[in-house]
Amino acid sequence: MTGGFRRASGRFPIVLAAVGLVAVAALVALALALAGDGRTGGEGRAVVWAVGDGGDGNPRSKELAVRIASAPLDRFLYLGDVYDRGTAEEFRRNYAPVYGRLAAKTSPTPGNHDWPNHREGYGAYWARVHGRRPPPYYSFSLAGWRILSLNSEAPHGAGSRQLR
Repeated sequence: MTGGFRRASGRFPIVLAAVGLVAVAALVALALALAGDGRTGGEGRAVVWAVGDGGDGNPRSKELAVRIASAPLDRFLYLGDVYDRGTAEEFRRNYAPVYGRLAAKTSPTPGNHDWPNHREGYGAYWARVHGRRPPPYYSFSLAGWRILSLNSEAPHGAGSRQLR
């Protein structure tokens, strides 16, 4: 494991997949908020916010980002899609001014709009922010939960490296 990212592999008693579905992420956030004894890290409680399809720079996304930034936060899951094509310019213009302030606590997942330009958009942006490109899929532990960031645009059929 390097810098918080570790390739998703193995079996876990509780497996959560962040595949760009806000509904799944909302359940993760609720479960993490309700679990534990108020400690963060390891077993305990964590405050997690999850957002997807918010990378268009619209006023509602900006309002939500302000709310998230002003609340307690252990981890921010960005579930992909910086519109329209996830280019470096769109990350600079649409994502960074809205959610960029949350970067230090962000675990990103690429969306289908991000992936075609992931080398120059998604990957380059997160390499600048975190000092390295995130793998196409990875997992991490938070408050006793195993969270998987899966990539629906990378091979994910039976027997694929992503599902092992």
